[in-house]
Amino acid sequence: MERLRSSSETTVRTFGLGMIDVGGAVALYASAVPWAGANTIANLGVDRAATPRDLQQLMAPFQDHRLSFTVSLSPLACPPDLPTWLTDAGLAEVEPHWVLDRPLTTVEQSHAVDHLVVERFTEDQGVAFARLILNEDATTEQVAYVGRPAGPNVHRYGVVLDGEFVAAAQMMFAGRLVHVSGAATLPTFRGQGAQGALLQRRLEDAVKNGCDVATVEVSVSNGASLRNVERVGFRRQYQERRFLWRPLDTG
Repeated sequence: MERLRSSSETTVRTFGLGMIDVGGAVALYASAVPWAGANTIANLGVDRAATPRDLQQLMAPFQDHRLSFTVSLSPLACPPDLPTWLTDAGLAEVEPHWVLDRPLTTVEQSHAVDHLVVERFTEDQGVAFARLILNEDATTEQVAYVGRPAGPNVHRYGVVLDGEFVAAAQMMFAGRLVHVSGAATLPTFRGQGAQGALLQRRLEDAVKNGCDVATVEVSVSNGASLRNVERVGFRRQYQERRFLWRPLDTG
């Protein structure tokens, strides 16, 4: 939400960015980017119990623009019938994520990744960042969306080898909370500590920026990433259920 609010008019217009807040739940959409990674409903049923009308209002912009979108459902979400409402509305449940956190009073140094150089991406390197984060099948619209101006609350990092970025990740600030996300490494460079180096740098910078809690989300089947984050002190707190809606192909 903060990133959208800080976006320039050009960015908002280019990607058709919009937001609907209904009872504390938020629909964030990019009408020019028909991709579930750019369109989501969050906080449904958390601030107050959701109603069928709430869900109808939140889904409207995605249905109107025929945009695939995801819904993240907290275990605190009410009423208990919400998962049934979502599936009845045509959403399919997909793989859940673990939500993990750790305090940031200090960050232990890891000498195992000292040999790797981690640098911040500049604003004009957004496309390079996006191409690392996304797979090779990503569309032009997806690359442009992920590589759009980051804004003041998003920091992007990359591991540099022989003058080229071989891995990338980002983190997002919200007050004293930081969320680390979006990590990827080129296939030929995996297993050499890039993700550990990126995680270490981000946590160090978060402490310098006055953050005292870090969070991360990891797919339940991604054992390697779970081991990486738990190795540096993250602890599993709860699973978030995920639901996906796709427009019917009428062509």
